[in-house]
Amino acid sequence: MSLLESLRVAWEALGANKLRSVLTMFGIIIGVGSVIAIFAIGRGTGLAVEGELSGLGSGQIILMPGKPGPNVESQRTEFFTETDLRNIATLLPDVEAAVTVYNIQGVVKYERESVTTQIQGHYSETGEAFGIKIGEGRWFSKLEDESGARVVVLGNGAVKRLMGEQAKPIGKTISINGYPFQVIGATEKPSGMLASAFSADDNGYYVPATWVKRQLGNPPIYQAMVKAKKGANATQIKDDAVALVERNHKGAAFSGQTFDQFLDVITKVLSIVTGVLSAVAGISLVVGGVGIMNIMLVSVTERTREIGIRKAIGASYQNILTQFLIEAVMLSLIGGAVGVILAAIPVYFVGVWLKIPLLLDWLSVSLALGFSVGVGVIFGVYPASKAARMDPIEALRYE
Repeated sequence: MSLLESLRVAWEALGANKLRSVLTMFGIIIGVGSVIAIFAIGRGTGLAVEGELSGLGSGQIILMPGKPGPNVESQRTEFFTETDLRNIATLLPDVEAAVTVYNIQGVVKYERESVTTQIQGHYSETGEAFGIKIGEGRWFSKLEDESGARVVVLGNGAVKRLMGEQAKPIGKTISINGYPFQVIGATEKPSGMLASAFSADDNGYYVPATWVKRQLGNPPIYQAMVKAKKGANATQIKDDAVALVERNHKGAAFSGQTFDQFLDVITKVLSIVTGVLSAVAGISLVVGGVGIMNIMLVSVTERTREIGIRKAIGASYQNILTQFLIEAVMLSLIGGAVGVILAAIPVYFVGVWLKIPLLLDWLSVSLALGFSVGVGVIFGVYPASKAARMDPIEALRYE
C-alpha cells in the first residue's frame, strides 16, 4: 500500500468516528495551544520589558558603602562625600555625571489639595543624565541648584493628584512644608508596555538638592549614582569608581552594581517563569498522548477482523504498523495545527493590551507541530505494534 493510499485510509478511519476523533484531539489542542501562547507571550513580554528598561537605565551605575558577602560585619564602612562625587565625575573620562538623591518627608499643598509624600532633592545634571523626561516646561538650572532656589518639577502623576487631569501646572505655585515653590516643569506621561500594564505614573516631586540639604543639615550621602557615557563599558567604570572612592576612604569598603546586571536578573527571571509555565502546560500534551493511545487501542480492537482480512490477502507487519501509526500521527498533527491557530487569539489580545508585537514565528510553530508528531509516534507505536502482531487466523475468528 502506497503512502498516499495509507493517508486516505487513515482519513476515512478517523472520519468514521468524527466525535471520538475530535474529543481525542482536545488534549493535544489544549497542550500545543497553551505552550505556544505562553512561549510567545513570555518571550515578547521579556523583550519589551528589556527594551523599555534598557532605554530608562542604560549605562546607570549605583555605588554603595560596604561589599556584599560573608564578612560584612568585619568591614569598615563610610558614607560618600561631595568630593567623591566630584572626583568620579572629573577623574573618570567616561563618566557623564555622578550624583546622589536626597529625600525629605514633606507636606505638599495646592489650593484645597494636600499630600504627604517624599520630596526628592536632585542636581541640575540629574534630569538629562538619568533620563527624567520633561513633558512640558524645563528642569532646574545649575544656578537654581547651587542657590537652592524654590522651584519644583512635578511628576505627571503628581500633577493629576494636585491639580487635575487637564491642568497646566507651569508657573503655578505650590507649598512644600510651608515654603512656596514655583512649578517650572512636569515629566512626560509614560507610554508603552510598562505604562499600559501597570499604570506607571510618575508621582515624584523634584526640587534642587541644595534646598533639601539645608533642610536636613547636610546629611551623609548613602548612595552615589553614576551615569556612563554612551558606548562606554559600565562594568569597567563601576570598578574604577569603586577603586577611586576606596583610595579616598582608606580601609573602607565600597561596592557597585550596573543597571545591566539588574536587567540580566529580570531577563533570567522572566525566562524561568516562561519555562516553568510552558512545562506545566506541556503536561496537557502528555495527557493528550495517553488519550491517543487509548483510542488507538480501542480502534485496533474494533478493527480486528479488518486486520485479519488484510493480513490474509498479503499485508505485511510493516504495512499494518505504518497504517495505524499514520492514524495516530494524523490525530496529533491536526490537533497541534488547531492548537496553534487557537493560540493566536490570546497572543493577539495580550499584544494589544500591552501594546507590544507578539507574533507566532515559524520556529515556535514548527517546534510545536514537530512535538505533536512526536507525541503521535510515541503514543501510537504500542497500538500499531499490537495490530501488526495479530495472528490473521485468530483475527478472522474475532466476533
